[in-house]
Amino acid sequence: MANKKITELTELATAPESTDILAIVDDPGGSPVTKKITVANLTSGLGGGDFTERIRAVMEVPNGTVAYPDVHSLATASNKITGMVLPDGASTSTILCKVDVPDELNATPAASIKIHFMSLGTGSSNNVRITVSTGAFADSENMDTALTAETEVTVAVPDTIENRFTLDQDMTTDPTAGDTLLISITRDPTDGVDDYAADIMVTDVFLEIERTGA
Repeated sequence: MANKKITELTELATAPESTDILAIVDDPGGSPVTKKITVANLTSGLGGGDFTERIRAVMEVPNGTVAYPDVHSLATASNKITGMVLPDGASTSTILCKVDVPDELNATPAASIKIHFMSLGTGSSNNVRITVSTGAFADSENMDTALTAETEVTVAVPDTIENRFTLDQDMTTDPTAGDTLLISITRDPTDGVDDYAADIMVTDVFLEIERTGA
C-alpha cells in the first residue's frame, strides 16, 4: 500500500470498537516513539473505565406524618438541618424514598443504597436496627405491590450527639436501566439489639451504582 498521510485515510464513520487500534506517540517530550494503542486502553487512561455513580433519592412523607421536613437546630452553632426522624419508642417507624435509575445503564449493574443518619441524642450501647425494603419498576409495571425486604442490619451509632453515621445496604435484586426504585427504611426500636435510647434523623439517601465506562 502506498504511503498516506493520516488525513488521507478512510474515515471510520461509526463508533470505534474497544479492540480498534490507534496510532500514538509515546514520550513526545523525551524520546518519542510511534506505537499502537487499543481504544479500550486509551479510554481507560483518560478516565473512561469503571466508576461509581451516586444518585440522590427523594424522601417522601410517610403515612401518618404531620410535618415534613423535620427541622433540627444544631446545638452549638445555631444552624439548622432538615431530614426525617426515626424515633426511639414502643413501635417501628418508616420513611419512604424514590429514585429514578438512569436509562443508559449497561445490563444490570451492582447497586447499593447509602443512607446517611444523624444522631439526635447520646448513649452508651449505640445500636439501631434497620430494615431497607425495595421495589424496582419499569414502564407499564404495577407499582402498587409489596416491597422486598433486604437483610435486616444493625447500625452502630456514635456516642456524640449530632454526629453522622452511614448504612451501606447492598441490594439482593439490582434495578435495571430506566426503573423507578422505591425504598422504605424502617427502624425497629423494640428489637433487643436496638438499644439506642434516642431518635435518629435520616438526612440523605442515595442509590449507588457501579458503572462501566469503557
